[in-house]
Amino acid sequence: MIAGAESDPLDEPRAKEIGERLGSRGASDIADAHVVCSALEHQAAVITSDPADIEALTAGDELLTLVSV
Repeated sequence: MIAGAESDPLDEPRAKEIGERLGSRGASDIADAHVVCSALEHQAAVITSDPADIEALTAGDELLTLVSV
């Protein structure tokens, strides 16, 4: 593990959250949905080269900071 880093396991509750997020948006990228769920839970920014994919997985009332690279 990297010093100062935390892991966010893909356990059953998270898998269900990801499935609901994907299903409600007609999406299929499990990794992106896991990133969104984790970032929202931890109030963390998402650093991405494809902000449109991440934004598509958020609801209008969810505050998520995106940093495009």
